[in-house]
Amino acid sequence: MVTASTPADRIIYLPARRWTRTKIDVAIKIVRGKNRPISGRGGQISDGGMAISADIELKMGEKIGVEFIAKNGTPLRIHALVCTREKYCYGLEFLSSNPREEEEVAKFRSALRNSALAHS
Repeated sequence: MVTASTPADRIIYLPARRWTRTKIDVAIKIVRGKNRPISGRGGQISDGGMAISADIELKMGEKIGVEFIAKNGTPLRIHALVCTREKYCYGLEFLSSNPREEEEVAKFRSALRNSALAHS
């Protein structure tokens, strides 16, 4: 017996994102090893990572540094992994391997979110 499929049978339900995203528009620097930092823009941030755009070729799986100057003038740097790429837009996952790095990532996220609130 053959049954007809309906459009509802072909719906794919994607899982919800793990973290809420906050839109931002801030200047960042991308740091790769000992090379000079490259300017870019932060576009979104979540607890797990951020979206950036930059005129640079980054590879999927590449570990980079991301720098941001907080409102009080303090430079903050975290490490991130390039997870997605579409042209010159990248999805990054924050990396932390110990409590000190987790604290640095938390400070970084907080400073970026505060910057977004100051400009809204």
